[in-house]
Amino acid sequence: CDANFILVKVPELLTMWFEESEANVRDVFDKARQAAPCVLFFDGLDSIAKSRGGSARDGGDAADRIYN
Repeated sequence: CDANFILVKVPELLTMWFEESEANVRDVFDKARQAAPCVLFFDGLDSIAKSRGGSARDGGDAADRIYN
């Protein structure tokens, strides 16, 4: 496969300022578009993601906006 690989460490994306976290996520996808075709691997996503059928652990609506 000739795709680029981008490792994203999810805890490094999140900051205490929501707007900054959103900007970090946007930057990841901007870089992915520039490196297309590529595979994004989100390491640590399980630490903030909802479990199937569950609710967000601590992030609530803010976390929903980041990963939705």
